[in-house]
Amino acid sequence: MIKSMLPVIVFGAVAVCVSTVLGADTGPEPKPPVRTNKLRVLIVTGGHDFQRKEFFEMFDSQPDITWREVQQPEAQKWFAPDKADSYDVMVWYDMYSQMTEESRKNLEALLKKGKPLVAMHHAAGDYQDWPEAIKVIGAKFNTKPGPTERKPSFKHDVKVPVKIADPQHPITRFMKNFEIEDETYKDMEFLEGTHPLLTTDEPTSDRVIAWTHTYHKSPVVYIQLGHDAKAYTNPNLRRLIAQSIRSVAGRLPDPSREGFVQLLNGKDFTGWTIVGDPKGFWFTDGVLRSESGKGGQWMRTNRTYRDFILRVEWRIGKDGNSGVFVRAAAEGYPWETGSEIQISNEPRDIAHCTGSLYGTAAVDPRPDETADIWHMFEIHCRGYHYKVFADNIPIVDVDAKTIPALAAKPLEGYIGVQDSHNRTSYVEYRGIWVKELTPMSSDKEPAWRVGTQAYTFNRFTFFEAVDKAQSIGLKYIEAYPGQRLSPGLGRAKFDHDMAADLRQTTKTKLAEAGIRLVNYGVVGLGKDEASARKVFDFAKDMGIETIVSEPEPGTFDMLDKLTQEYGINVAIHNHPKPSRYWNPDTVLEAIKGTNPRIGACADTGHWIRSGLDPIECLKKLEGRIISLHLKDLNEKAMTAHDVHWGEGVANMKGILAELKRQGFKGVFSAEYEHNWENNLPDVAASAKNFEQMAKELGMD
Repeated sequence: MIKSMLPVIVFGAVAVCVSTVLGADTGPEPKPPVRTNKLRVLIVTGGHDFQRKEFFEMFDSQPDITWREVQQPEAQKWFAPDKADSYDVMVWYDMYSQMTEESRKNLEALLKKGKPLVAMHHAAGDYQDWPEAIKVIGAKFNTKPGPTERKPSFKHDVKVPVKIADPQHPITRFMKNFEIEDETYKDMEFLEGTHPLLTTDEPTSDRVIAWTHTYHKSPVVYIQLGHDAKAYTNPNLRRLIAQSIRSVAGRLPDPSREGFVQLLNGKDFTGWTIVGDPKGFWFTDGVLRSESGKGGQWMRTNRTYRDFILRVEWRIGKDGNSGVFVRAAAEGYPWETGSEIQISNEPRDIAHCTGSLYGTAAVDPRPDETADIWHMFEIHCRGYHYKVFADNIPIVDVDAKTIPALAAKPLEGYIGVQDSHNRTSYVEYRGIWVKELTPMSSDKEPAWRVGTQAYTFNRFTFFEAVDKAQSIGLKYIEAYPGQRLSPGLGRAKFDHDMAADLRQTTKTKLAEAGIRLVNYGVVGLGKDEASARKVFDFAKDMGIETIVSEPEPGTFDMLDKLTQEYGINVAIHNHPKPSRYWNPDTVLEAIKGTNPRIGACADTGHWIRSGLDPIECLKKLEGRIISLHLKDLNEKAMTAHDVHWGEGVANMKGILAELKRQGFKGVFSAEYEHNWENNLPDVAASAKNFEQMAKELGMD
């Protein structure tokens, strides 16, 4: 938190400021937010004794994990379909040979569906008579070796030097080589093709002692370590097990940079504004540096961001104090107008230490705050949901709506970094990357927003279309260019050439009707940047979140830049065959390598007219669907016409089920192209059918 920015300190605040400067946070130790959506872990034991208290403490120490122990042979009942949905990850710490035929079939079916598995230590001795066991785990401690097979050995209380075999894997990322006192295994039988995570040169051990691979669809990690309390209490093993569970469950950041844009170029301040003395920040060998007493205060991006993933590499000196700002305003104190993710090398409490959302969300667990070494934050801001990973460990995961002070923060603002202040220290940044996410609907909006394309009412004016939408309870509208604006405004049309007074009149009309203008299209964006910017400037002024278009080839590099600069989506619309984007494969090829703000406006009716299955098209476009022109048709033909949603050939409930599976959060625009003079009752009936189908799918 910035203290050097305060121009005046009144007498009553002196004690607070001094205590903050000294790092002495007063009052009782704050509590971290209660974690929701915990990982449910099924721990399978039996067939081998172990020190239970210390073993289960490894899992109790992880705030995002809840667990249940099941012992063999009863544990095998939990492989059955009626039990499998009650847990997310299996951890095998058993050593049990017998398994019924039914249990084997259930287990294989479970793994074929992709149930994640982490196996530990003596679990390599599981199911000796089942040939698939080695394929599942990746190795076998053969307790019944044949005449030509090697007999494995073990040795207790060995000080094992452990090397990180893959320092870039999400599980072992940021881990260092370590030593552990444990039991070693030698001469196990190994499956080829596993990916090593840990190795050792200890002579009583096999070389590879942890790995990952995939069995059918299930991600699997095996960790040879973990015999007794001496191992259980080793912080490196605890980290390894917890990160393995998170990794197989898909709860760790993907280390790739796909979709990320570099914000800090390492040379100059292009794209940034320094708030304070420009001499307070400078670059040395590609690294941004600030030192105490230079007056840099903070620097921010030149544009705002709403939903995104931010990666920041940082290093701080002894007793240093700095931070990263998200969703901050240009004016005022950024830790107040937005949120600060603290960077510190001081004895602070967990609500003010490194990684905390300063003063509002405490960390759990506390991250590594070592001075003079490089660390990394990955910060997720998605709607009211905030996550912070410090060196790849999840330390904050909070719904802001549960914390009033955080819920009051804006959902959009600038990204910034703080100087090194009020200390004889420094802070450095060498990598800042952002990946924008498709914005979530606000807390006051449903996950699925149903509105209408004004083209449905193209026989009427835009203002009349707004009135019609309001009359049937719709709260969202998508405008198209060229529609007459209002009966009382002569020849004025709705488009991006509208004069300022007409824009204001339109905003007033929408506000009075309680209708949000969410999309604009289908509109041409032109081949030159100036014409495209004109549309983006209009969309920004009108509060439009998505421009629907069928862009010219060769314009996507420009659109990739503009969507990020403006924070506005471009959704590619599909007209029927033989139009340019009738096939989703063409859309995918066009948007390849662009940021997630460029995606698809899926017109389900036009897909049917083109002989395509809408559900299969949606599957192809998964992750890149921004909005829909929702249609149901009376037949699968180019000449088909619209019917009420759910009453035609589109398999509307199947479409909605697929969108639910994908986690779609966007706008459904009714574009009812039939019965033009009196189709309001048709749109109302479609909306009612949608509501019922959504309710049946659990989306009400």
